[in-house]
Amino acid sequence: MRPTHLLLILLVLMAGCAQQPAHKPVQEKVGATPALTPQQRLELQARQQWKQGNLTGLTLTLEQLAPLLPREDRPALSVALHEAWRRANGAQIEAAWQSDTPAMRAWALYGERIQAGDPAPILSTLQLFSDQEAPLLALLARQKGQTSAHTTLAVFLPLTGPYAQVGLSVRNGMVRVALAPDSPEITLRFYDTHGADINTLYQEARDAGADVIIGPLLPANIAALSKISALPTLLLNRPANGFGHAFSFQTLSEAAQLNARLRQSGIQRLGILFEDHGRALTLQNAFSSMWLGGAGQRAETAPLPHTNRTLRTTLDQLLHVDRSKARRWALQRQLGHRLTFTPRARRDLQALLLLTDAQRAAVLNPLMSFYDIDIPRYGSSLMMPERFDDRPQPDLAGVRFPAFPALVSPGPLTSPLEAWGWDALQVAFNLSRRQGCYNGRTGRIELADRQHDRWLEWLQYTPRGQLTKEAP
Repeated sequence: MRPTHLLLILLVLMAGCAQQPAHKPVQEKVGATPALTPQQRLELQARQQWKQGNLTGLTLTLEQLAPLLPREDRPALSVALHEAWRRANGAQIEAAWQSDTPAMRAWALYGERIQAGDPAPILSTLQLFSDQEAPLLALLARQKGQTSAHTTLAVFLPLTGPYAQVGLSVRNGMVRVALAPDSPEITLRFYDTHGADINTLYQEARDAGADVIIGPLLPANIAALSKISALPTLLLNRPANGFGHAFSFQTLSEAAQLNARLRQSGIQRLGILFEDHGRALTLQNAFSSMWLGGAGQRAETAPLPHTNRTLRTTLDQLLHVDRSKARRWALQRQLGHRLTFTPRARRDLQALLLLTDAQRAAVLNPLMSFYDIDIPRYGSSLMMPERFDDRPQPDLAGVRFPAFPALVSPGPLTSPLEAWGWDALQVAFNLSRRQGCYNGRTGRIELADRQHDRWLEWLQYTPRGQLTKEAP
């Protein structure tokens, strides 16, 4: 960074000098000389706020200053800001909480987590920076005492735009790996693919010394990268034109795993309720093809309606309750008077497979009890919640489904997408291995030549709705 007043501040911050007390402001004249550039005025303002111990003002000023600095200078500024908040006192944190700016409340939370000994407080503030990799890179090096990183990984993710929540969750999972005490010596650089030119991002990653690329996520970006990349690449979707390795959020062999599990249980006559779109429809087609190819195996399928309003009608059709009702109406017409009637559901089905999410399964499951049908109910990984939650789900009692092991042993992770990010970083470390497997947060990872798959773990809901590993 250029030898300005701000540089002196940065050197003091990164040297670990104690923060000036907030109750002894230091007045300093800031000249309004027209010759001063916007950058110089912000640098002088930052220096004054630092001397006053005004972390809120300093933060807002440095965030205005960041876009005016050359790209290579921004990491030092970001690190300085983090170091300042690492040493924040109670009064400075309270002042940030009083701000009406969401970013300042995030910094207040950051300061509190540092004081509470949170091992990964960086996660609460990464989103504040245009150069999102800068504070992470420097803080990882400082926390681990590294003078240089052995492996540099460039991660291409959508960090803004419609897929930002996916990208940010995956990134958080990777950050949690990097912050773990026993993690390898690495450098992570995150690049936002939303609205970006992949050629430009790739060149930036090469210039920054990237050894491996993780991502992109979207097919169009994968196709663009496949035409130019000469680096080892772990794609977060299906590969394009034989390019790169792939590790998808979706489990490639899930239909086969469902098929094997149901056959192992001796089931031959199966009822299937499925969503007729997206991942559920793809899974239904793949599973049904395998299931009906087995000797003596039969299935009766019914697509679920798009709203719950007619859900009971669909279940009536699958269980032949509608036929029982039709027989009642025929008898009433013949006899000429009303009949006391309880519909009879079919009893030949040995199990029910619900290819839908947990919310709709929680509506379907109690209906089975209403019809007094006590048969095993199975689901798929579509039933995994968006975020890990230990609240009981009594309406899912008895349902079994394959899922990520992290669902019952989350550790520091908060969602399946974070677990995927965690494992993606681990897989990237092993790109040189052609075969092998290891236990990950999303399942038992199988390292193949191009597409890496996983074996999911079977979970089940207890009668009280608690989620546990399936009983052997």
